[in-house]
Amino acid sequence: MLISNRKIWEDAPVRWAVQTGIIISYARPFGNNIGLGSLPAKFHSIGDPDAQRVHDRTLVARNTLEAHTNLLERGGLIAGHVPGDDTLNIRITVDGDGQIFWDINTASLGASELKRLLRLIVMQQERVKVAADALLLEMWGERSGPPGEYRLGVDFP
Repeated sequence: MLISNRKIWEDAPVRWAVQTGIIISYARPFGNNIGLGSLPAKFHSIGDPDAQRVHDRTLVARNTLEAHTNLLERGGLIAGHVPGDDTLNIRITVDGDGQIFWDINTASLGASELKRLLRLIVMQQERVKVAADALLLEMWGERSGPPGEYRLGVDFP
């Protein structure tokens, strides 16, 4: 799996892109959304203390670091620790021919933090599926029709 592929995690831009995608995708249904809307409040409460901490930190990270950047807060929210004594480390390299390269070195999810986040995603996915199935069965029971394919909000109750 992706987590066990160490070569991918050695490439900082790839690691950062994967991390950002996971965090934004997880947090999306908990924000203000047009269309299907947000998940009900019950999905903000998880019941597992570790998963709750990961959930809360992930939502803050989405809003301040991944979708909206505040590099000075990045280290404390994403990882439990930041390498070195600073959350922001901009490295500038000047090549022999005068070319300048720069890189922002910030804390990112380690393998253990990513595993905790993926565990939370699986837990929430199952909770949402159970709730959605129950809601659709209830809606179908109120106004059933012939077997077929329907579109929510159009021809499905």
